[in-house]
Amino acid sequence: MGWSRRRFWRGAPDVLWIEAIGFSGSLFTILTYSMKEMLWLRLTAVLSCLSFATYGVMIESWPLILMEMTLLPINLWRLNELRRADLLTDDPRN
Repeated sequence: MGWSRRRFWRGAPDVLWIEAIGFSGSLFTILTYSMKEMLWLRLTAVLSCLSFATYGVMIESWPLILMEMTLLPINLWRLNELRRADLLTDDPRN
């Protein structure tokens, strides 16, 4: 049967949850742009992608889902690169 817009638009509580997930994606995106450290930028970008992908599934927005599912692996890859670079440093503080 899948997701149906009509099902979500019948009851206000469902709509509020859907919109809250969309707004959380927006909040994470704003936080991403405000980050100075690359690690935190990537972490908030991943959270933004996950929020917006969930929102896209709930509202059946295929362009949004496609974009977020494209950005998510890129951000995860770069996050992994940061982690590996941190592990390879000779910094005694690590």
